Amino acid sequence: MSDIFLSYKSEDRAKAQIIAEALERNGYSVWWDRVIPPGRTFDKVIEEELAAANCMVILWSEESVKSEWVRTEASEGKRRKILIPVLIEDVTPPFAFRLIEAAKLIDWDGTVPNPEFDLLLGSVSRMLRKVPAPETIQKKGDREEEERKKTEIKKQEEEERAEVEKQERMQKEEKDRLKKEKERQKEQRREAIKDAIQKNIHTVKRKVSKEIIIAMVLIFSILLLGYWIFPITDESNNGTVKPTPTPTPIPETATPTASTPIPTPLPKYINNSIEMEFVLVPAGKFMMGSGSKFIGSKPVHTVTIKKSFYLGIYPVTQKEWKDIMGSNPSYFNGDNHPVEYVSWNKVQEFIQKLNDKEETEKYRLPSEAEWEYAARAGTTTRYCFGDDPSELGEYAWYGANSVKTHPVGQKKPNTWELYDMHGNVWEWVQDEWHSTYDGAPTDGSAWEEEGISYRVTRGGS
Repeated sequence: MSDIFLSYKSEDRAKAQIIAEALERNGYSVWWDRVIPPGRTFDKVIEEELAAANCMVILWSEESVKSEWVRTEASEGKRRKILIPVLIEDVTPPFAFRLIEAAKLIDWDGTVPNPEFDLLLGSVSRMLRKVPAPETIQKKGDREEEERKKTEIKKQEEEERAEVEKQERMQKEEKDRLKKEKERQKEQRREAIKDAIQKNIHTVKRKVSKEIIIAMVLIFSILLLGYWIFPITDESNNGTVKPTPTPTPIPETATPTASTPIPTPLPKYINNSIEMEFVLVPAGKFMMGSGSKFIGSKPVHTVTIKKSFYLGIYPVTQKEWKDIMGSNPSYFNGDNHPVEYVSWNKVQEFIQKLNDKEETEKYRLPSEAEWEYAARAGTTTRYCFGDDPSELGEYAWYGANSVKTHPVGQKKPNTWELYDMHGNVWEWVQDEWHSTYDGAPTDGSAWEEEGISYRVTRGGS
């Protein structure tokens, strides 16, 4: 049985041979249906070889994307999490496989070194946990070179581990800082409320004093009025009425009004019982879409977000997913890594269980408009930081600097303190998929009225 199962369409046999032989030269055994043993059936042999392989390389071309057989093989590889896609022609993979990053070996003739083949080789090596061995019998110089490369790889891995530990340490320090800042803000709010209460007490006291004075004046006026209506008689004067002075009019007093309460502002940060962190996204207006060649981002249109809302500061982590769902479907494991290999329907199940746990109904996916509004963070440029793609590595894990997921929050956030909006993993939103923005809501709500089964992902992988 072979290390690698190579899936392709028969029309692409020549290209399949180039890739198979290149992998074999690096010490991997490859099965690619060149020979079916006598007495065996084609489908039975494929089933056995696919079951035995620990890695599947699939070649996407115009012919293979239309092949039901190739799709079936690819689905099995995806199910077993051993699938590595390769583009040998400039085509779009079938919808179910678009979220998996593909090596691009279009028009490759087998010449090495080649950066895309190196990416493929690295993915195969990690999946099989087997370092490539270009020759079975190596010369002394080759062995020394290999040892040097191994040392470099080990050094690189140690540096990566050190960098990850540094980032995690910085992230923890930042969390501690944010926690202290939240406590400081809470204390400020408590002091503000205390001052407001004291101020209101003084106001009430003043009003009470004023009302007592008014009441005394009114009682006195009533007494005067009674005296004026029922004058006192003088018995010594044979019952004649004594003349009474005209009562002095009492000045009118303004009626006191109740104080107007000052609304308490929403906190900038909140978290829940499983320590998911959220930041307040303010209401506002923005231009959604872009003028790029991609028709799906047109037309550019104005969207008004009327109410502020809270959005997760980081993508949902594997620890948070496990806390709610009790399992972890991810391929790249790590508590602080973003969860992956989750369907839109599974996300809905996660949200329902989270709402049940928190005894609320407020948790939901953002709409596509809310997601883009939050990602742009008030900017109008190509990226949240500007238009220069050379700066992208400071904000995102993507094809040029990574072939796997990374712990959340290691790159710079946008100005609204949201991390990993560019890169790391694709992110589900609530909307159904539409080919353009014609007819899209302009109030920031999710576009769901047509009952379409496909849903939208944003961000990047």
